[in-house]
Amino acid sequence: MRRRDPRREAASPDAASTAAEWAPDKALRCQTPWGCPRKAAAGQAAQPPLGKAARLRGRRPSAPKAVATEEGLQAPERPPGALPDEDAREASTGRAVGVVAATAAAAALGAAAKVFENGSMWIQNVIQENKGYYICEAINGVGNNLSKTIHIVVHVPAKISRTFQNVTVKKGETAILDCVVEGDKPIKINWLLGNHSSVLNFHSKVDITEETMDFKIHSKMTLKNALRSDSSCFVCNATNKYGSDLSEFYLIVQEIPDPPAKVHLTDFYSRSVNITWKASYNGNSPIRTYIIQIKNSSGSWQGSSHNMVIDGSQTSAIVTELQPAHSYEIRVIAENSVGVSNASESISVTTSEEAPSGPPRDVKVRAINSEILYVSWKPPEPHLHNGEIIGYYIGYCVRNSTESVHYKTFEVIPGMDLHTKLTNLLKFTEYSITVQAYNRAGTGPHSHNIIVSTDEDDLQTMEEQTSENKIELLDLIPFCNYSIEVKAYTRKGDGAASNPVFCRTQEDVPSEPEDIKALIMDSRTILLSWKPPRYPNGRIRKYKVYVKSLDGVSLERDQYDLPSEQTYYSISHLVAHHRYEFWVTASTIVGEGSSSRHVVQSAVNHVPARIASFGGHVITVWKEELKLPCLTVGQPNPHIQWKKNAKRIHEDNHLQVNSEGTLHIASVQITDAGNYSCSAENIFGKEEIQYIVSVQESRIRGVPSAPTNFQASSSTTASVYVEWQPPTAMGSSIKGYYLHFKREFGEWEQISIPAHETSYTVRGLQCGTRHQLYLQAFNQLGKSSPTPIVSLHTQGAAPVAPSNFDLIHVNSTSIALNITSWRDGGCPITSFVVEYRLKHGTDWTLVSNNLKAEQREYFVLDLNPETWYTLRMTAHNSAGSTVSTYDFVTLTHSGGFVAPELIVHSEYGQEGLYSNMGIIITTVASLIIVGVSSLGFFLYMKKKHETYLANKYGGKPSEIGLVADMDNVGGCDSTSTVRGNNMKAAAVMCQSAQEAAFLSTPSRVSFGCREDISPYATFLVPNHINIDGSDKGSPLSSDQCFHYQPSERSSSSIQSVQMKIPSRTRSENEVVDWIPLHSLHQSNRY
Repeated sequence: MRRRDPRREAASPDAASTAAEWAPDKALRCQTPWGCPRKAAAGQAAQPPLGKAARLRGRRPSAPKAVATEEGLQAPERPPGALPDEDAREASTGRAVGVVAATAAAAALGAAAKVFENGSMWIQNVIQENKGYYICEAINGVGNNLSKTIHIVVHVPAKISRTFQNVTVKKGETAILDCVVEGDKPIKINWLLGNHSSVLNFHSKVDITEETMDFKIHSKMTLKNALRSDSSCFVCNATNKYGSDLSEFYLIVQEIPDPPAKVHLTDFYSRSVNITWKASYNGNSPIRTYIIQIKNSSGSWQGSSHNMVIDGSQTSAIVTELQPAHSYEIRVIAENSVGVSNASESISVTTSEEAPSGPPRDVKVRAINSEILYVSWKPPEPHLHNGEIIGYYIGYCVRNSTESVHYKTFEVIPGMDLHTKLTNLLKFTEYSITVQAYNRAGTGPHSHNIIVSTDEDDLQTMEEQTSENKIELLDLIPFCNYSIEVKAYTRKGDGAASNPVFCRTQEDVPSEPEDIKALIMDSRTILLSWKPPRYPNGRIRKYKVYVKSLDGVSLERDQYDLPSEQTYYSISHLVAHHRYEFWVTASTIVGEGSSSRHVVQSAVNHVPARIASFGGHVITVWKEELKLPCLTVGQPNPHIQWKKNAKRIHEDNHLQVNSEGTLHIASVQITDAGNYSCSAENIFGKEEIQYIVSVQESRIRGVPSAPTNFQASSSTTASVYVEWQPPTAMGSSIKGYYLHFKREFGEWEQISIPAHETSYTVRGLQCGTRHQLYLQAFNQLGKSSPTPIVSLHTQGAAPVAPSNFDLIHVNSTSIALNITSWRDGGCPITSFVVEYRLKHGTDWTLVSNNLKAEQREYFVLDLNPETWYTLRMTAHNSAGSTVSTYDFVTLTHSGGFVAPELIVHSEYGQEGLYSNMGIIITTVASLIIVGVSSLGFFLYMKKKHETYLANKYGGKPSEIGLVADMDNVGGCDSTSTVRGNNMKAAAVMCQSAQEAAFLSTPSRVSFGCREDISPYATFLVPNHINIDGSDKGSPLSSDQCFHYQPSERSSSSIQSVQMKIPSRTRSENEVVDWIPLHSLHQSNRY
């Protein structure tokens, strides 16, 4: 709190009035000796309060007034003998003091003094220089002049020039706080902390010195090696006899800021990522900038990183200028006026893939024979891959034909050369070949078209002969008109042909629609367009459109039936920025055909110009009308332009373009043949299609019959075994088979198989994936109809998640993930996605989106101790994905375990066990009854047993111990006698029991069935045994059975036992003496 400065208060007449009220008795009255009484208070100090003004006043004599001349005020002479009187007055600096009016004195003081009408003089803002003697003279022209002397003593209270100061110092430097005090001495100066405690009580490294000057005292507080904790408010308090003052010093110790905390990834794209962090301690200096450092995962921070600088007020940033499918490490550094902080913990991120942005290089094509072309190429430039190139599409079609482009898929296998063969081509025909690379994000641009012709071949024909008057024609094209002629022949040659007979085959299911497009119309609508099937095999009755959400969004409908004449349809009420998959099938009266290729599209706000129509080779008839459609979409509406042979078309009666963009050619002429192009363009995009118009007819070919019993009998993780029966049609030979196969959502591939084969193993398939296969036979005339499509899965399944215990190893601020605990399900795991959140939170934090399976262990950092989290881990392989969640709690700061959460069921605690007194009474009574019964039974059995022992041994039971009656020891029969060769068997059978009776060392004790032998079990001690263990010839009964060969080491033990046990010859009627085992133990102490 700042104190007001009294120097800033201006003197006013009100202040003068206040002073007059304060000291009426102190006023000096100065009058002439002829009648004016004199009263003076000389030598008394006048001390007005702080901030108050003071005035000393006197009355003018009735004598004549003073005369003013050019030299100043003149006063009459003092009467003879008159001496000057002194009247001392005291004042403090900064206060006004009034004296008896003296014009000359007021003139000498200048603007600081003011004379009032009553003769008082006012000195405003008294300073040290105002001290001294002041004389008031009264002159009336009669007699001597009267005078009055006033002595002013100025006392200065303690005053600090600056009441508030900020002192800034860097960490580790010395801070000096200088407090300059003015005022009358002695002055006492104290340094205090902000809480008014002495600074010396808390700071051992503080040194305070004082330097005295003329009218000032310099008090310096020196603090060495300033630290962050020294930042505080220090107070310099100065006090003297006349007042006190204080000044506040705010010591600010500045240092480099702490590293930003909790840097994490919020989103990622192919060329940018979004990161956020939390601001840490700023070092008592505002953060100027944040420096974001980015480097490749394989590079170093010193040489290969680049920086991105953002304003210090932000705690999030979008890191741009990244490359697709690249792994980066990112960290953040804070900077203030002192310097830069240490770097934060780095985070790892892999950007998303993009479709390749460059075409394959060095595409070369050459003909191997009349039906095969060899294609080779090199991958695109490395910086244009935008991800991992997983395959190539080799597109080929007959040059200037109406056929759509056929694609063969080539999947990349590490180490394999990039080349393939295009088989089953037309002989001596020109083909246009192009190659595209693709990755997981999409397909890259086409390479330049290469025109190559297959080689020539000799024309081969087939004739079918019959001696009968009928024949069956097989493997004809469905729903096709045929003309049939019959000729007779002799040795001399063919006869005349009969009149042709025209007939048509029946309908079949159509082939798949030849092509399909999915175009964006607006943020909720997508337009589908498709080409009719290349082989309709009948009259198309309808088309069916299928829709599937890839992001789990519900659909109003997922199927739409459309009339056969319609080849486009718009689907609305979709959700923006969600992916949808579309495909189309055609149906005849026989049934639904195969589906078109599947396309994926998302509705967005920006709609580029696109063309829904398909170009291609169009064959028309002379003088017929031709329509070339060019249906477009786009917002804003695209500009449409038609060209013929690269020249713009000008509309006339012959060529017209309607409102939908369709070009009408009336009465086609030969000169209308050529290349037509339609282009559509708006601010968001441009597209163009081409039509090749010619006036000519297509050729017709025959085909062999199809193979039969085509089936896939078995599969492995990467192969499928198929088998079939040759075509059953007679009279037509085959040259081989074409096996067509594709994986789900993939492209069809074709393999040529020799004609003599009836089985084949397709290798190199994708693990755990559904595949489709069909077979065609071919000869010189063409291909047979395809067999029914067979579908099956290669072996393998999605990854199998481990248990929480096997996967997670917990620490205080991190966890370690055992990646090897995941099982691959038969298909190698390609990558993992790791995320976590607070157990009861909603926001997931992405740790890694491309964790490779080769990494055996992975750490999740920056966790809080003693906190419950939920981990979500997704594993991918070719068979699918597995998502598994795990709950875990981090350890305490000291590494201790946290108690598990208490799960209280809703019914728990409503009615406890002890709340029912009936249950308590019943339970206690039952326990008492059981206890009393058990005790009584025990006492009864003990008494009975002691009585039995007393009768048997004739002594006290306590002397011989408890004896357990054993009729069989070690399995010996008490009624059998072992003789001759059976003695050894009996001895071995009872070996364990007898051996234990003579062992001196407990570690060698061995009983046959230890669970059946009590600590007080008894064993028979044989009495017809020599020390060396030999038998004296008496029969060995069952109670004497043993097998023991003593060693020298055990002889003493045996002797001691025999000494303690009287040896006597036992008759058959005598009772066998048994010795308790514990007694035997006493004799063989160890």
